[in-house]
Amino acid sequence: MNNIFFETIKIDNGKIYNLDYHILRMKRTVEKSYDKLNELDIEKLIDIPKKGLFKSKLIYDNEIRKVEIMPYTPRKLKSFKLVESNDFNYSFKYLERDGIDSLFKLRENCDEIIIVKNGDITDTSIANLAFFDGRKWFTPKRPLLEGTMKRKLIDEGKIFEKEIDIHELKMYNQVAVMNAMIDFKIIGSLNDVIK
Repeated sequence: MNNIFFETIKIDNGKIYNLDYHILRMKRTVEKSYDKLNELDIEKLIDIPKKGLFKSKLIYDNEIRKVEIMPYTPRKLKSFKLVESNDFNYSFKYLERDGIDSLFKLRENCDEIIIVKNGDITDTSIANLAFFDGRKWFTPKRPLLEGTMKRKLIDEGKIFEKEIDIHELKMYNQVAVMNAMIDFKIIGSLNDVIK
């Protein structure tokens, strides 16, 4: 099996964020397709910019094949379109994202999609989700891909996993997105952002 994966790592003013979580996910990913991830020292592989916000993209199989570093500007996310896809699978961060790109094209006049699988809320095309019920933030228990920021926030007890059925969305009053680059960002009221 010749799968190619990628990892996106945040670098802000010379600091690499959540490196341990990224390395752990990379190792787990490679163990499913190859024997093991060859030893790596990401900090030596990346020429870390000292000023500004950057996205580092590591392309790898059982070893790092390419490192890209580019300035990062967050996308504006103000509206979401619910898109259903029951047979879609993206359990690893594959470099080839044709399936996600096809779903993203269904967003109509919205900024982003929320992918619904077998009636359950999963993720957007670029981030995990969290929903606020007035007391706690809950994140879907069965995402398409568990992000490093999601895992970190769960480990810290800041968000909690729960199966979220599409019909249960009305129980929540706010939505947030999270990924390695944007951390945890509250978008707003569910009624205002989901079209």
